[in-house]
Amino acid sequence: DYIKNKLIIISNFYGFENKSVPLFVIYNELYGLIPGVYNVSYLINVNDYNNDNLTFIVYGSSSEILGEKTIFANQLPHNKWIYINIVINNTKFIYPLFISINSNKINGTLLLKYIIIKQISPAY
Repeated sequence: DYIKNKLIIISNFYGFENKSVPLFVIYNELYGLIPGVYNVSYLINVNDYNNDNLTFIVYGSSSEILGEKTIFANQLPHNKWIYINIVINNTKFIYPLFISINSNKINGTLLLKYIIIKQISPAY
């Protein structure tokens, strides 16, 4: 069970041959996403001092990547809640919308409190 106190908790995860794999996937199947420019914010807390990759990905039903950002865990402040932001320009209706964090390994703990999707302008 990796959901406790409304947090997603990933601890001491080791992938296969250092291949980056989804730690979890969240999908929005209720409403979809209308065209527009969006800020997708992940509120995370990391306790991993190694050079482990964290790739934040937003994609549509056809696996089309709308936004992606890779950060190494040792470059983040540790034991503090921080936002990781991805800006996407969505030019068509997306249903469903998928959001994930992928990694090759977590040598410590990654907490995800929530994800916010906020439209910041019309599509361009």
